[in-house]
Amino acid sequence: MKLDYKTTTTGPDRLRTLHIVVVEDEILSTTRAKEILSFVKIRKPTKYEWKMVKEAVRKGEQLKIL
Repeated sequence: MKLDYKTTTTGPDRLRTLHIVVVEDEILSTTRAKEILSFVKIRKPTKYEWKMVKEAVRKGEQLKIL
Protein backbone atom coordinates (compact mmCIF):
# COMPACT_ATOMS: atom_id res chain seq x y z
CA MET A 1 0.00 0.00 0.00
CA LYS A 2 1.34 3.45 -0.87
CA LEU A 3 0.04 6.76 0.45
CA ASP A 4 1.37 10.05 -0.96
CA TYR A 5 0.60 13.67 -0.14
CA LYS A 6 0.98 16.85 -2.13
CA THR A 7 0.04 20.44 -1.35
CA THR A 8 -1.72 22.53 -3.96
CA THR A 9 -2.88 26.15 -3.90
CA THR A 10 -6.57 26.90 -4.36
CA GLY A 11 -7.47 30.56 -4.57
CA PRO A 12 -5.10 33.46 -3.98
CA ASP A 13 -4.48 32.95 -0.24
CA ARG A 14 -5.54 29.40 0.58
CA LEU A 15 -3.32 26.34 0.74
CA ARG A 16 -4.98 22.95 0.78
CA THR A 17 -3.44 19.53 1.12
CA LEU A 18 -4.27 17.25 -1.78
CA HIS A 19 -4.24 13.65 -0.56
CA ILE A 20 -3.49 10.97 -3.14
CA VAL A 21 -3.61 7.32 -2.15
CA VAL A 22 -2.81 4.33 -4.34
CA VAL A 23 -3.86 0.87 -3.17
CA GLU A 24 -3.31 -2.03 -5.55
CA ASP A 25 -3.74 0.10 -8.72
CA GLU A 26 -6.78 1.97 -7.35
CA ILE A 27 -6.28 5.72 -6.99
CA LEU A 28 -8.21 8.23 -4.90
CA SER A 29 -7.39 11.94 -4.99
CA THR A 30 -9.17 14.28 -2.56
CA THR A 31 -8.70 17.23 -0.23
CA ARG A 32 -10.68 15.45 2.50
CA ALA A 33 -8.72 13.27 4.92
CA LYS A 34 -11.83 11.31 5.97
CA GLU A 35 -12.31 10.07 2.39
CA ILE A 36 -8.74 8.73 2.40
CA LEU A 37 -9.32 6.86 5.66
CA SER A 38 -12.57 5.34 4.35
CA PHE A 39 -10.91 4.32 1.07
CA VAL A 40 -8.02 2.59 2.86
CA LYS A 41 -10.08 0.94 5.61
CA ILE A 42 -12.30 -0.93 3.11
CA ARG A 43 -9.15 -2.63 1.79
CA LYS A 44 -8.48 -4.26 5.19
CA PRO A 45 -5.03 -2.96 6.17
CA THR A 46 -3.15 -4.66 8.99
CA LYS A 47 -3.24 -2.93 12.39
CA TYR A 48 0.28 -1.61 11.79
CA GLU A 49 -0.60 -0.24 8.33
CA TRP A 50 -3.81 1.35 9.64
CA LYS A 51 -1.94 3.09 12.48
CA MET A 52 0.69 4.40 10.05
CA VAL A 53 -1.98 5.63 7.60
CA LYS A 54 -3.92 7.49 10.31
CA GLU A 55 -0.73 9.13 11.61
CA ALA A 56 0.35 10.19 8.10
CA VAL A 57 -3.09 11.64 7.32
CA ARG A 58 -3.08 13.55 10.62
CA LYS A 59 0.37 15.03 9.96
CA GLY A 60 0.02 15.40 6.18
CA GLU A 61 3.22 13.42 5.64
CA GLN A 62 4.29 11.09 2.91
CA LEU A 63 3.98 7.42 3.73
CA LYS A 64 4.92 4.22 1.91
CA ILE A 65 3.92 0.75 3.02
CA LEU A 66 5.27 -2.07 0.87
